[in-house]
Amino acid sequence: MGDQRHARRNPGDGRGRAQIVQLAIRGANGNACELASLAPPASAYDGWPDNSVARNIARLYALVARDNPSGTRSAPSFRDAVALHETIDAIERSADRSEPQ
Repeated sequence: MGDQRHARRNPGDGRGRAQIVQLAIRGANGNACELASLAPPASAYDGWPDNSVARNIARLYALVARDNPSGTRSAPSFRDAVALHETIDAIERSADRSEPQ
């Protein structure tokens, strides 16, 4: 078990839009007292656009392109999006009250 913190690198104003910004993930476990950057290896981005928006869209299109001929469903669906937004809303409500849900 450990702790994680997910945040936009350049928060700007407002909330949300995690799908179109580069996220920063920090975490710690064991005896660690400070959160450290948990960046993926540079090879995770090999062959994908440098821009996070273009990269996210390209990866989704690649999943859809694989799903269509094979009949699989690895690309996220509308139902997945609803579940994700419900989770994010619960996290934001909890953060606003500074208490866990």
